[in-house]
Amino acid sequence: MVEIIKERINYIFIVTITFVFGFIGHGYIYLNGIFSHDASRIFQNDFSFQISLGRFLQPIYLWFRGYISAPFLIGIISLSFLSLAICVIVKIFNIKKTSSIILLCAILTINATISLGNASYMPWSDIYMLSFFLSTVAVYSYINVKKYGFIITILCIVIVCGLYQPYFASIVALFIIYEIICIMSNENDKKIISDGIKEIATLLIGLLLYYLVLNVVLKTTGISLSDGSNSINGVGTFRDISLIQLIINTYKYFAHSFIRPITYHHNFCGLINIMIFILIISRVIFIVKNRKLSISNNVLLFVSLMILPLGFNIIYFISKGSVHELVTYSFYLVYLFAIILIDDLDKHSVTKKIQIFLLFLLILNNIIYSNQLYLKKDLEFKSTLSVMTRVIDRIEQTEGYEVGVTPIAIVGDLNSSALSVKRFGFSEIVGIGVDDFGGYSTTYDLTYYWYLSEILGYPVTLLSGYEFKNLSEVVEMDVFPSSNSVKMINGVVVVKLSY
Repeated sequence: MVEIIKERINYIFIVTITFVFGFIGHGYIYLNGIFSHDASRIFQNDFSFQISLGRFLQPIYLWFRGYISAPFLIGIISLSFLSLAICVIVKIFNIKKTSSIILLCAILTINATISLGNASYMPWSDIYMLSFFLSTVAVYSYINVKKYGFIITILCIVIVCGLYQPYFASIVALFIIYEIICIMSNENDKKIISDGIKEIATLLIGLLLYYLVLNVVLKTTGISLSDGSNSINGVGTFRDISLIQLIINTYKYFAHSFIRPITYHHNFCGLINIMIFILIISRVIFIVKNRKLSISNNVLLFVSLMILPLGFNIIYFISKGSVHELVTYSFYLVYLFAIILIDDLDKHSVTKKIQIFLLFLLILNNIIYSNQLYLKKDLEFKSTLSVMTRVIDRIEQTEGYEVGVTPIAIVGDLNSSALSVKRFGFSEIVGIGVDDFGGYSTTYDLTYYWYLSEILGYPVTLLSGYEFKNLSEVVEMDVFPSSNSVKMINGVVVVKLSY
């Protein structure tokens, strides 16, 4: 009874700490209406594109959550799912020390993947965390639910992939970490090999079932798989590609992500990561010597450690290098492994003190990065409001224009316009949806429609600017804010933002 009470208190503590760090790192964007890039579409009701990417369960989830991207609501839901995921992880690996739990909550709550997701992809932030939570449930069920646990695991794999496929890597990583811990506990080598084979089989069955269900959904809806970015079309086929080079690149990308991480003081944090890796290796060597592992377990441990980076970065391998920061949340489970290794050490241990201090520095830099990132997005949102208000004013002054009736075509991009400027001091804030733009929330053709209609609430019929770009009348126009940058051409008001 006492143990149950302690466990429940521990879970409450995890939820509390996760929310505390969540608001320290992300409260800025949860409490402010900042909509940028893909998040400019506040009302998510067209699911054909997500289904074409294989994420066929997103419509069902969003029906429950609501189609409007309310930042505070999404923030609360995200932190709730993440809190539950950390509770499951603590249960799987029997993490007991308060310091270890605090570090784990902080590192999994404040990092580039979550920050960049909030900054430019807010409508899906809670979906990412739901996927992570179900990833932990998949591993927990396999390990602890004795009779039908593998069935729950397979179903979780299908749901995870149906929501956001990259979190499959978290399942793989957690399985490998668990097996490494079992090996270092000197468990029977035959059992470890048997468990490993069963886990691989379960993962493959889960992927196969996902593929079958996806095909049923595609045939039922009449939607085809997308061939564009983030598509799963062609995933798993390795024709005309060197598998050896792909494996090498998979390891190189993983290493580069830690040597030059996306955070504040990235070079300094890269050095910290190297030091943490050294501590991990030294701690593993100490455990091997101290526990006197069998020769077979030593071999299994070496092999498992070698494939661990491949497990963390399995999405890179499967997608043949088509990755970005949103799909690498599994990388942060490296720190989980580091925390597990020191959890049983006495609080006076020098190794433990050093690692806690290094992780604290990483967390601090992640907090700085996330808040600076959100400030950058906020300033860009305000700049976009300033420019687009002036654009609307110029449109309304165009002779023959009728609000909500006359179609509009926006040619070019604000980020490439004469008005675009890189804000001094913000050059270090990089990442997907951030560093490839020039200071405005609108980033491609559709975002102008979403910004005008959903954010400003302006009645507009917007045509594709690409169709007007090469017209001689448009080519001769100057760019905004020049006097002839807004012009009526064949019954369409054309706004030229850049050449």
